[in-house]
Amino acid sequence: MEDEARDILRTALAQEPAQAGNLADAIRRRVERLGGVELALPVRGPMRELARFHMIILDTNVLSETLRPTPSTRVLEWMRSDPWI
Repeated sequence: MEDEARDILRTALAQEPAQAGNLADAIRRRVERLGGVELALPVRGPMRELARFHMIILDTNVLSETLRPTPSTRVLEWMRSDPWI
């Protein structure tokens, strides 16, 4: 079994390493014989306004505090102070 493993390794190491290439060039070489296609580019309109996000990450301890029989007034005040919560 060790001899077989050595033979496999010896054979694998004796081979020339594969040439690393550019994926886009490899794809182009495969499909260029099929011919090209000219596509009309659509006219671009003005950029839309970016969406505005407001994100707060709450720790589970903060969320579970509201479920306690007497939650912390600091936590409740903080949560009331932010309109997004």
